[in-house]
Amino acid sequence: MAWCRRHPDGLLLHLVSNEVELLRFLTRELRRLLENGDFSQPAMHGFSPAQQRKNDPAAAAGELDEAMDEELLLYRLERVEQVSLDFMDPQKHLEEGLTLQLDIPKADTWLAWLTDLRLLLGAVLGMSPENPDPIDFEDPGEWSLEERMYVFLSELQEMMLVKMGG
Repeated sequence: MAWCRRHPDGLLLHLVSNEVELLRFLTRELRRLLENGDFSQPAMHGFSPAQQRKNDPAAAAGELDEAMDEELLLYRLERVEQVSLDFMDPQKHLEEGLTLQLDIPKADTWLAWLTDLRLLLGAVLGMSPENPDPIDFEDPGEWSLEERMYVFLSELQEMMLVKMGG
């Protein structure tokens, strides 16, 4: 089970081996989506602020929207690469998991990356402004694999935020 502790220079984050494998899988899928995804599709609008603004009559759309989306896409891909350096090496033997020391800037990068992973799973789960929370939290035994992954990422993100704040 993952744990997170405050450290003088930031955070210590420990992930067990199956959590590392899950993050490896989701990171590969996120990279594939960012490199090849069709952001005009409604399920992908969470990754495209320009598309979100097009669908919001109250939003102020501008001529720089597409350029900002392209810049955001490059930033997201860069973030995936930065985080990947911490755990993506398949040669690392992770039977006992992985413990990382994250300084505050790196922890911030991880938090933003976790948000992107949650956006990815949210799209798979059909989350939308009209259906923001399709997970039935009353019966975790009935959760799909994708719902369990989404909840794990949410808990990991919350654990890191709590430790950073206190």
